[in-house]
Order: sequence, then structure tokens, then C-alpha cells
Amino acid sequence: MKKLVFALIAALSVALTGCSSFESDPIEPNIIGTTFLQEEKGLIFAEFDSVRYAPTIIYIGKKVGRDGIEAKIEPIAGMQVTAFTSNMHQKPVFFAGQVTADQIEKYYHRDFTALIILAIIIIGLMLMCIIIPAVNGKRTAKVADVHD
Repeated sequence: MKKLVFALIAALSVALTGCSSFESDPIEPNIIGTTFLQEEKGLIFAEFDSVRYAPTIIYIGKKVGRDGIEAKIEPIAGMQVTAFTSNMHQKPVFFAGQVTADQIEKYYHRDFTALIILAIIIIGLMLMCIIIPAVNGKRTAKVADVHD
């Protein structure tokens, strides 16, 4: 029993001290630029250094609801957008408005520390509620057999 408690404490301490290992890797956004969407012959596009990109989805930079669904809007001529690429996105991605690399990084940042700690707590409770009483029950049964 002491070994199980020690293992649980060790696992919890590793989880709490190694929290940064449970975070997502940075996406390192490379901002192409910020511009206003234009329309020509029914095609909406963003132009950067004489190169035209046709966005189909524009992220508003906020996550909606409990599940963190990415909020998106359709492109509209005259809308200000920021385009970027990253180690996660090879093709340009568009955000509404003028955003910085730090804001983009924060948007994509994920932290799984709470999930890992919750899993360790659940495993610990299972150990204490199922395995430890079973081990103690076997010890009690053996002692009872010796005295009979």
C-alpha cells in the first residue's frame, strides 16, 4: 500500500513540475501582411506585394462556446484582414482585423495540464477505491485462515 501511495505522489509531482511539457508547441506565425479585401469580377481577394490571395474563410480570432469552436466568417469586400503562414499552416490563413504574431500564437496555444492532472486524480481515486481495498481484503482473509 505504501508503494502505491508513493507511486501516486511521484506521478502527481512529475505532472505538476513538468507542466510546460503538456502545452502545445508554438506555431511561429509569419505574418504576410494586413490589408483590406478587394473585389474584382466577383472574386474577393487580398493583395500583398502584387500577389493575390483568395480567402474562403476568415477567423475572427475568438473561440466560441464550451468546446472552443473556432468562429469564422465569410469574406466581404472592404473587410480588414491579416494573413499569415506558420509551421502549422503552409497556405495563408486569414484573421479579421489587424492582429500581431503574439495574438495569433495565443489563439492557437493549447494547455493540457489540467486534463493530465484530472487523469492522475481519477487514476489515484481508482487505486484507492478498488485496488487498495482488494489488497487489504486478501491480507485480512489470510490472517483469518491462520487463526482458525
